[in-house]
Amino acid sequence: MACVHVAVESGAVVRCLFIDYGQPSAVREEAAARDIARHFGIELSVVRVGGLQPLVAQSGFIMGRNMAFSLLALMDIREVPASVSIGIHSGTAYCDCSPRFVSLAQQAFDLYTGGKVTLVAPFVTQDKVDIAIYCLRNRLPRELTYSCELGLDQPCGRCASCKDLLVLDPPE
Repeated sequence: MACVHVAVESGAVVRCLFIDYGQPSAVREEAAARDIARHFGIELSVVRVGGLQPLVAQSGFIMGRNMAFSLLALMDIREVPASVSIGIHSGTAYCDCSPRFVSLAQQAFDLYTGGKVTLVAPFVTQDKVDIAIYCLRNRLPRELTYSCELGLDQPCGRCASCKDLLVLDPPE
């Protein structure tokens, strides 16, 4: 939601893309994506990728996920020049949540588009607390978001995303 807000505030024409790759949280994530798109009054496209059974590391890392998301978004572009925004952030050990990943992914974009599409990652150097503060400052309805990797009620307290939620909103 914060990533969408940054794009909307920049004056860009914004469309959202939800990718269902068979993740346990897909149904709730898609509902949240629809709510967020509705909140901002923007179009939401949905892509369903079947047949995958990604290897999920103990840490929650899924090899290739953010690159796949970026390339699917590139495929969904309707005209160039354009930008693709991705909501990756620091505070994880994931290699695809880093400035290096953005640089390498941009090289792939440049290969395909001759430099006419930019990968934007407005929060790549900020962590989830910084993003939560951004949302609060901009009065964004965080309750529309969903991030439990297991597809359970938030916060499940077991997955990395829900552990972050517990830091952001500790139980009373």
